[in-house]
Amino acid sequence: MSDSEHSLPIDAVARANGNARRDGAFAGLTAGLLGAIIGNRLLGFSKYKTLVAGTLTGMLSGYQFTQGFAAANMSRLRAEVAIAQEANRKTAVLEGEHTTQVL
Repeated sequence: MSDSEHSLPIDAVARANGNARRDGAFAGLTAGLLGAIIGNRLLGFSKYKTLVAGTLTGMLSGYQFTQGFAAANMSRLRAEVAIAQEANRKTAVLEGEHTTQVL
């Protein structure tokens, strides 16, 4: 876990990683099925080779997609947290100016 992730809410990080795993699993399943179809129909693989090709394609692409989705989700989360912190900072500055003028 990097230093920037320490300032992020733990539940939001867990949700982002869970969503990445879910999306990566679906992408891997889709890629595996497509790899099996291509191996069987276009490359003329036997039943065993088609099964191995589809399984390996699905596992490897699912892993890569999961890593990509996790990076994208974490980037989006960091941006949302930065925007919220900036809004809170501006609100605090405006409230500080208001109380200063009242005094």
